[in-house]
Amino acid sequence: MRPSLDNRVLDTFEQLTKQGFYWGVQHKEREINEMLEEYYPRFHANPPTPKVQRILDFDLDNPLTQICAAHSYMTYDLHIDNANYGLIFVNRAGPPDFTEEDYRFLTTFGGTLRQIVGNVILTNRLKEMATTDPLTGVNNRRQFETFMEIELTRASRYKHSVGLAMVDIDHFKQINDTYGHQVGDYVLRELCQVLTQGLRATEIISRYGGEEFTVIIPQADYAVALVVGEKIRSLIEEHKFEYNGIELPITVSVGIALYPQMAVSRNSLVEMADRALYDAKNSGRNRVCVAAEKED
Repeated sequence: MRPSLDNRVLDTFEQLTKQGFYWGVQHKEREINEMLEEYYPRFHANPPTPKVQRILDFDLDNPLTQICAAHSYMTYDLHIDNANYGLIFVNRAGPPDFTEEDYRFLTTFGGTLRQIVGNVILTNRLKEMATTDPLTGVNNRRQFETFMEIELTRASRYKHSVGLAMVDIDHFKQINDTYGHQVGDYVLRELCQVLTQGLRATEIISRYGGEEFTVIIPQADYAVALVVGEKIRSLIEEHKFEYNGIELPITVSVGIALYPQMAVSRNSLVEMADRALYDAKNSGRNRVCVAAEKED
């Protein structure tokens, strides 16, 4: 989608492009990244005089001019916040120099671009807040339901199955009652970090509610779903949960169900996985149970 820039800006940009200007420097990605990391904080703290710059002797230590052969250049600070920033550097290798009108164009263009980028970042943050559990950083229940519908639709179309693992922390109430909710929150965050690092990127982790989590396992038959369920259990059992010197023996119970072998919809798949989780809890916890296949 084309940004809604001022027509005068677009016309000037097109004229500059026809004259041989370009945005970016080929084969200089590493040098530019290093320059941004090392030079940009100083640039942002003490910006140069807002005008066209000529390459003189005092510019020789400027990393911008070391990356690009420049006779005159212009810069614009694209600072959004401390995590999102950039720098527009426009250079001309030989005469004639840039004019003050060129700089005014750059300022207009840069200001518009900074506003567009800022709006995109804000939109992404709002979207993340709407779909992410704030404590653990994994998907929230609403996003789980969205992903579940997508995967079930895909499975129906391409005639493959989808696995769902319901994961519940064993004796979590006892942890909260004994050590307090701060420790409980640590366990929830740490568990999600362990699963995120230990499972494949295609396996979708969500917080379903409280101490209960879900893992969607796309294109999984019975054997694959069982392997993933056991991996979830062992990852948590083998991880050292420690808070302020207190070692916490954390385990999980896992219930597995498959679509379409054991369920006909999202709700019935969740119900079957939840039943299997109930069986795992009643069988002694820290184990994996699989739901029974539906009868024809």
